[in-house]
Amino acid sequence: MKETGITYNKENLLEDLLTTPIRTNNQDINNEKASRDYPLKLKVIQLLRNLKTPYDDKDNNEEDVKKTIENLVENDETLFGYTFYVASNPIFDYTWSYLRTQMDSYKNFLFNAHRFFAFICRDIQILRPILLAHDPNIYIVFDDMIKVEFMKTVPYAKAYMLWENFSNITQIGNGYRLSIKVKESTRAVCGCTYNDTAKQLSDKIEKLSYYL
Repeated sequence: MKETGITYNKENLLEDLLTTPIRTNNQDINNEKASRDYPLKLKVIQLLRNLKTPYDDKDNNEEDVKKTIENLVENDETLFGYTFYVASNPIFDYTWSYLRTQMDSYKNFLFNAHRFFAFICRDIQILRPILLAHDPNIYIVFDDMIKVEFMKTVPYAKAYMLWENFSNITQIGNGYRLSIKVKESTRAVCGCTYNDTAKQLSDKIEKLSYYL
């Protein structure tokens, strides 16, 4: 992606995800549920896109990002009004205790998703030249959830959300799985962590070059 000095960034990524249509099968008994949930999933992506975090580059100060997210959640009056309303249901024994204990988990979810998207953008830039040298039809899938194809024109990549696996977004706190594919064939799978440097990631992929 260094052809013109333009990089595939978080804005590109989230716009791609928001414009990915849902895939449905008229004979699938889950078709109605998938269609009903689709606009709700879009709202989650919109929320993540609109997070006003300090910055998104590789030099992120994670504590600054966490503090920003904490402030956003703690100052969200609509969110607290909603939790009050839900807690009025007898199933919660008219107490906020359970929902309050989930607030820290919710902050962690927002931070983890923010970091995951930032690393996807970084990884795309690192992996594009390495992988295309092996096969021009190669593409990658992050955690069975986000498919990324490479292009010859700006912005040099295109991402798609695999909505059927959208719930995987809650499981990316410790790292993520990177699948390298051609058509429907999986050529290699690589486990990645947020501690991996750019060089460590490229070294991992180079070690898998035999399979590519």
